Amino acid sequence: LLAPVVVFLGFVLVLPIAVMAEMSLYQRGQAGTIVKVMSYANYVTFLKEPVYFKVLGNSALIGALVCAITVALAFVPAAVLGLTRSRVKNILFLMILIPFWTSFIVRTYAWIVLLGTNGVLNGAMRAFGLVDAPVSMLYSRGAVILGLVHAMLPFAIVPIYASIERIDDSVLEAAATLGARPLAIFAEVIVPLSMPGIWAAGILVFIEAMGAFITPQLLGSASDMMIAQLVQERFIGSFDWPFGSAVAIIYLLFSGVAFAALFAGRQAISGYAR
Repeated sequence: LLAPVVVFLGFVLVLPIAVMAEMSLYQRGQAGTIVKVMSYANYVTFLKEPVYFKVLGNSALIGALVCAITVALAFVPAAVLGLTRSRVKNILFLMILIPFWTSFIVRTYAWIVLLGTNGVLNGAMRAFGLVDAPVSMLYSRGAVILGLVHAMLPFAIVPIYASIERIDDSVLEAAATLGARPLAIFAEVIVPLSMPGIWAAGILVFIEAMGAFITPQLLGSASDMMIAQLVQERFIGSFDWPFGSAVAIIYLLFSGVAFAALFAGRQAISGYAR
């Protein structure tokens, strides 16, 4: 019964990765041709050049910052949604899902309209006399983080909400009966029991944010290039498919190691809590 699923995943996941891994061992020839002589030269080049490590480190840093900010912002609305027992819950959940109905590119362009030198925010600040000249807010790391937090927020709310929603009401009632105040219930009962959802949200947001392309491409600067932009530049800009494939494989391996580390951390904390 699993055979159709295994075959499907083999074609859409395993085969493309295998082809990309093979491509990463070739070399770029003249006029964009590919020399099919296998070597690890592309990986050696990546490891020797500090600029590529800077791109990888920048991607990891932005991913970590977006992860921390997004999970922190997502917890309160997720808790409100998960602890609500009225019919309003369906409306609130629908409001969280509405951003998925719009194009990711359109939502990113909306930040250009808001943060541009002639945008809504600059216009409002000048109208209230807060600034005399437009403030440059676009094409910076802060703009990229802001855009990614906005984009990733629903991805963090949903798993945290699912974790909190499964908390038995009798547990909260027992804590209140034993004299715990609402803040203590929240900090000592709800937060620990929702840790699986928090870790799931953190892992999902970190991996997605680190590999983002559209947001840093539209809101970031060339000095803050991220790993997906480097892959795109090598494939489309330089027609260096082998090196672009090597960068993609390195990112895949780095993401796998980061995922394993986060998962191990979650298991260790869960074991300590028990």
